[in-house]
Amino acid sequence: MLLFDDLHLTFEDMTYVQKAASHALDGALSGSDVAAVISISGKVNSGLTRDRSKLQTAIMSLRPPVSSVKDDCPKIDYYQADLIENKHDPGALSDVVSQIMNFCSPGTPEDMAERLADSDAMRVLSLGKQDILVTYITLRQIVLRMATLPGQRTLLLVSDGFLPLRKKRGSRSRK
Repeated sequence: MLLFDDLHLTFEDMTYVQKAASHALDGALSGSDVAAVISISGKVNSGLTRDRSKLQTAIMSLRPPVSSVKDDCPKIDYYQADLIENKHDPGALSDVVSQIMNFCSPGTPEDMAERLADSDAMRVLSLGKQDILVTYITLRQIVLRMATLPGQRTLLLVSDGFLPLRKKRGSRSRK
């Protein structure tokens, strides 16, 4: 299984990933081997197959996420939102406040820019957590399905990476 984290890969990285995956696929399948190309978003799923052209087509159809907001300003990613909201990093907050005051909405008073920055960071963090939950759930489903397949199984996750979700203080893990 080639599992692509298309929720977190950038447009630039996707080009390299597709090229590397296509090259790796050439030497990976032999004999009665089957493979599948799947994306975390669910937009790509070749199904188990020996057909290299079907697998190549699935690899080339992978696309990074498209921002739902055309001119997102300020630009905050999940990592920066985590720094602001969870780690209370003054430098990360200052960067967003500066974006708001200098580019997004020139003339905005600093205290209002800080509130806007905090609000945007909370929004980005919430959306990022949802993406990460989708990633974990998809990984779990694929591993459970693979466990029932005969023979040797390999799962290759291709991802830019994502921050782990933290348990809230006082919460208990379920066993």
